[in-house]
Amino acid sequence: MLDGGKRVADTVYMHVSLLEEQSAAVRDLVIAAAALARDADGRFSVVRIALRRPQIGLLDYPGFFAEPFPALGASWLVDLEAGRVSCVDFSNRDNPPILHRKELLLPAQHPERARFASLTRALVDYGAFEQPLHTIGQRLGWSRALASLGLKVENHQVVVSPDGTAADHGSDALSIARHRTALSRSRLSTPMRALAQWGYLDGSRTVLDYGCGRGDDVLALCAAGVRATGWDPHYAPGCPREPAEVVNLGFVLNVIEDPAERSEALRTAYGLAERVLSVAVMPTGKGDGADYADGVITTRRTFQKYFSQTALRAYVEQVLGREPVTVGAGLVFVFRSDEEEQSFLARRQRCAAQATDDRFELVLPPAEARTGSASAYSRHQELLDSFWSTALELGRLPEADEFERGEELRAALGSGAMAETG
Repeated sequence: MLDGGKRVADTVYMHVSLLEEQSAAVRDLVIAAAALARDADGRFSVVRIALRRPQIGLLDYPGFFAEPFPALGASWLVDLEAGRVSCVDFSNRDNPPILHRKELLLPAQHPERARFASLTRALVDYGAFEQPLHTIGQRLGWSRALASLGLKVENHQVVVSPDGTAADHGSDALSIARHRTALSRSRLSTPMRALAQWGYLDGSRTVLDYGCGRGDDVLALCAAGVRATGWDPHYAPGCPREPAEVVNLGFVLNVIEDPAERSEALRTAYGLAERVLSVAVMPTGKGDGADYADGVITTRRTFQKYFSQTALRAYVEQVLGREPVTVGAGLVFVFRSDEEEQSFLARRQRCAAQATDDRFELVLPPAEARTGSASAYSRHQELLDSFWSTALELGRLPEADEFERGEELRAALGSGAMAETG
């Protein structure tokens, strides 16, 4: 059993200083690996131990303590069972792998652990680790990620670029990261559940999720046989914005800091709705932040405008010229015709909303996987991200022959993977 270290899929990384806290058996394995990789002796600073294979990696990070994100200089992969050693020299590469979250590799009482952990927390707050590991796991990708956030790191501290893009709440140059408000879900969002409960997602109507975020609602609907598509300016900009009988504008208006753009988004979504538009926002009193424009901005550079129920109704009526129907807290329906509205009101008066059945549960990938807690996703992240991108491009789950890496997906996740999605 290993004590501490940074776990990534089926491997554990630890600094050599943490070896002192390991069992004698673990230390003996590392000594044996170093004996096989003779030229690594005295050079490696990090040990990578495979949990399911007799393999140990000896990694040379020359700037482990001096650099906030040290680059890999060389690595030796030792197969203890076969007695083989393979070495790769990264020292002359322009884009070598780099190391994040160094504190996890150190003993709990190491004097540098608190400083490294403070840097990690600050970068998490800014959303620096939200991009896929294969993007930020190398020097150039990580540099681009920090630059896009207006950040740099000096002496293990986050420094905001001179243009103030990351923290100057009063600056007009502030860059809002709207996409960070998009959540991963394993069940339908609140407005989609309301549409389902009132019979609008029974499969007889087309659905457009305007501002679909990561696309969980769309995939759940498609898996249940609903003709649904989604569009999002960040996650699915290439998907068509075509008219649909039912349009959902869920938690979009509250994250747009420009009032004119906010109103335009509402008008555009309503213009695409042939029968009903569902509008959901964050109600008043659910968050904190620094004042910015007519809302607040958080430390993660996301904007939120909170609406009271009265303010939401008044705003929608002012922009669209049609009075909305309240369905729930922060949720209204806006109908295209008086007949459609009266039909809904009569139905609501006659009976209660239906329960949302389990056919809308997501098939693949589950939300907890994309947050990093599922080991299957950690092992096959690039493959699942590719599948996810294909699904968003199609606006539905792909058929078995529409995902070119279907065989690879089946091999990775089991024979039922594509069958469930198709």
